[in-house]
Amino acid sequence: RKGVGGKKLNFKNKQTKGRESGPVPWTAVNGVSIPQPGKIKAWALPLGAGGKEKILTCVNYASDLHVFDSSCTKCAWDMWKGDVVPTENEPRIACPLCGTTYVLSSGEPRAALKREGFQGWVGGLARTSTAAEQATTLTRYPAKISVPEGSNEPLVELDLRNLKTD
Repeated sequence: RKGVGGKKLNFKNKQTKGRESGPVPWTAVNGVSIPQPGKIKAWALPLGAGGKEKILTCVNYASDLHVFDSSCTKCAWDMWKGDVVPTENEPRIACPLCGTTYVLSSGEPRAALKREGFQGWVGGLARTSTAAEQATTLTRYPAKISVPEGSNEPLVELDLRNLKTD
């Protein structure tokens, strides 16, 4: 598989786990760019003719593309403004406000990232003001990448069966 400028694309296409049997209804997502390795981007997914959009968070980590809902389940802040937290066993994405981390492979919440200085102070306020809220699993959308025959542009397809449009 070749990408723009003849560069080789090396993304893994993982099978979805824990899903009902049968073929996955992959949905092509046009007009998005893949984040650089170890980086995060926001994607705007059009939702029909009404002009509504669903914002998704995309993480490119270790040759895998991870796509999630855009809001932290604890404080509702934009996850695409967060940080990738590389760990040996469970690489995660951290909310930029409250610091809650989510496992890239599953979206499951983990302990908050400890920050220092002003960012740590703000994160502490966010955690305590949302203390009654428990972080829940961040909805994850399995993704696959291919390069169609005769094209240099990668095609991103998502499994949107769990898409929440509210």
